[in-house]
Amino acid sequence: MKTILVNGWIFDAVDGRVKKNGAVILRDGIIEAVLPYQAPVDLSAADLVYDLAQLENACLLPGLIDTHVHLAFGGVDKREKSDNLQYQEIRYVHNGVVTLLSGVTTVRDCGAADNLDVNYKRALSRNMVPGPRTLICAQPIIATGGHCTYMGRQVDGPYEARKATREQLNKMVDFIKIMVTGGLTTPTGTPMDAQLTMDEISAVVEIAHMNHRQVSIHMEGGPALIPCIEAGIDTVEHGIYITREDVLCMKEHGTPYIPTLSGIRMIGLHGQEEAVPIDYLTVEKCLQASQRHRESFQMAMEAGLLIGAGTDFKHGMLGTELEVMVEYGMSAGDALLTATRNAARILCIADQAGTIEAGKRADLLVVSGDPSANISNIKNTRMVFQDGRLTVQDGLLVFPRQYLPEPVQAITNGK
Repeated sequence: MKTILVNGWIFDAVDGRVKKNGAVILRDGIIEAVLPYQAPVDLSAADLVYDLAQLENACLLPGLIDTHVHLAFGGVDKREKSDNLQYQEIRYVHNGVVTLLSGVTTVRDCGAADNLDVNYKRALSRNMVPGPRTLICAQPIIATGGHCTYMGRQVDGPYEARKATREQLNKMVDFIKIMVTGGLTTPTGTPMDAQLTMDEISAVVEIAHMNHRQVSIHMEGGPALIPCIEAGIDTVEHGIYITREDVLCMKEHGTPYIPTLSGIRMIGLHGQEEAVPIDYLTVEKCLQASQRHRESFQMAMEAGLLIGAGTDFKHGMLGTELEVMVEYGMSAGDALLTATRNAARILCIADQAGTIEAGKRADLLVVSGDPSANISNIKNTRMVFQDGRLTVQDGLLVFPRQYLPEPVQAITNGK
């Protein structure tokens, strides 16, 4: 099928600038061509034509990429962790839809219990549910009794770490996740202290890299970060308390940074306004941490680290994450790149996604207004395309035929 989108501003994420009124030609789920302003376009050859001039100040972008989510959870309500798996699976699908409605067409899920992400990815591949393309790690590898015991694969020693890594690889995961330090919202451990030994971490990296998989680490900060980088980990998640020395080491090794700024900040600012209020001590801890997080982000930005946008547990709010980046000093154009071109580079999918270029998947987003001029315009979702098919329009799912069951012929005892 050939589809043409015309008369829209285009943020192709190639150079971070918006191009005036071009055209994008899609064929069978792939971007076939990107035409500049006033280039001749033969609309008669198209099966579908979308005239973006009919929308208010339409801007076309690559589908957004959220590099850090946990679709099985919806926040920091501790009761969610004890929900039965059937309910968690329903919540997983719900959060996937919410994410897709916001213009995100690819996510990297950084951990779930009991194969929830494995099952979800399988359902996506069979067109059983709508949702963003999802990269998975299955169970994060954690120390016994460590951070996120409710979903982690607990290990003691390098031999168990190797076995646990192979177990996740056997589930056809896209990457491996390690919980190196404690966290702000779990009672076991502290954010600055390592919970796994370097022997254990190196064992995971060894097996993952042997199998051509990246290793992502939950790392709030502390002395374990530089040894982890030197051991070959591939991405640093959160990094609330990273130091200038940490940043320089990341720069030297080309290690990307995924700060997930907005989640902790929202807990600190609005945690006690949640439907299930978060306890006062956690709110205060997050509020203080968000101040330090800002400094870490600014150091990373000034050093020129490759930064990816991630929401963690607040689904459908990637736009808010980008707004926080801009508030902390990043330009709107650069913030957009953290959720498009740079995100694709970090996840090793730059040959398929992240920019509007010929040969890439036709995952696209249309918003009202130029988000490179005002980042909040990224929240004005009008249309979302996945593999060249319109799947979201003005806040509603558009169900392509592949999501609908085949007609079943009634059997009426031969009548």
